[in-house]
Amino acid sequence: MRESDHVEVARRALAALERFSFPEDAPVLIEGSFVIAYHVMNGLMHREGALREDQHINSPAHSPLGLDEIPDSVRPIWLAFEDLQALRVAYVWAPGTPGNDVRGRLEAHWRLFRGAANV
Repeated sequence: MRESDHVEVARRALAALERFSFPEDAPVLIEGSFVIAYHVMNGLMHREGALREDQHINSPAHSPLGLDEIPDSVRPIWLAFEDLQALRVAYVWAPGTPGNDVRGRLEAHWRLFRGAANV
């Protein structure tokens, strides 16, 4: 995918998340946010020349790159990607109940993604 393709998918996904409510739909909001982070981060990595268009990082846990190899302009998205991975483990893959702190984290990530995707 090209940078523009990643950005378009992220924009559509951000818009789709508005249909869901917290905390009832927390697993969907977390999973959807993870997908958005994937697209924003990979799009920025393409733009920065850190990844070719045929290369993608599927999750921080499976990245061939360390944080020190992530361009400074992409690091905030990378850190959000890592946080969302932790939220997936706690609230999507396990029967945890998220509180308002999780809601605040999600909303902060969405603001970051909107800025990065120019939404």
